[in-house]
Amino acid sequence: MPPATQGGKDTLLLPLDSNSLHIWHAEINLEVGSAPILDFWTLLDASELTKVEQLAEPRKSYYLESQGRLRQVLSYYLDEPPLRIIIKRHAYGKPYLADHPNLAFNISHSGKQWVMAVSRAGLLGVDIEYCRPRNNFTALVNRCFAEEERLYWHNLAEDEKLAGFYELWTKKEAFVKATGRGIGLGLAQCVLDTGEGCGFLRIPCQFGDASQWSVAMPAITGCYCCAVVLNRPIEALSIYEMDTQQETTDG
Repeated sequence: MPPATQGGKDTLLLPLDSNSLHIWHAEINLEVGSAPILDFWTLLDASELTKVEQLAEPRKSYYLESQGRLRQVLSYYLDEPPLRIIIKRHAYGKPYLADHPNLAFNISHSGKQWVMAVSRAGLLGVDIEYCRPRNNFTALVNRCFAEEERLYWHNLAEDEKLAGFYELWTKKEAFVKATGRGIGLGLAQCVLDTGEGCGFLRIPCQFGDASQWSVAMPAITGCYCCAVVLNRPIEALSIYEMDTQQETTDG
């Protein structure tokens, strides 16, 4: 299994049952040509290596490590060598495992931070964002948020608007990623409960009832906001930190 820690201590993974969720986190190494990054070459398939060759640095190293880590984690759950895992994509680009429909996954990255969510099937999405100030918060809120969300955000105290924006944004991004449609679905199409609840008030009818969806916000690191959504209950959530200096295993 990929070397991992939980709460700063070496750990064994808890079972991934039908109502649990595993979050993997790593800090991507952007040092071009470093030994850890070069090791990931052995884990990627031919199509991924072709894409690597088409990218310029530092995106090349970023993609190489991100895909390598993805394959390492999947290798643990599937008990298969990373290189032999077949990853396909839906029409809108969401990756999936055609040979293993009982395992769902999704990844996101921002800055150097990389996260991956894993569950037993279902519609799963994860998003992480660096909480940086922006000049266009108001315009984004007015364009991408529903009426209830806009009212909630505009009524926040000024010192709460930064965190408030990213909490709403990451939850909505995670939802549209879970559907497989991505941001093209329209962030305003999913409406969050900004009251005492933490789920959704409304979602497009083709994705079921809003009450069936669960939302969680894993505490990842520093000035980052992370959200994960799943179209069924989340009874247990575990976060695992990947060893950034780990050795890779080819297939």
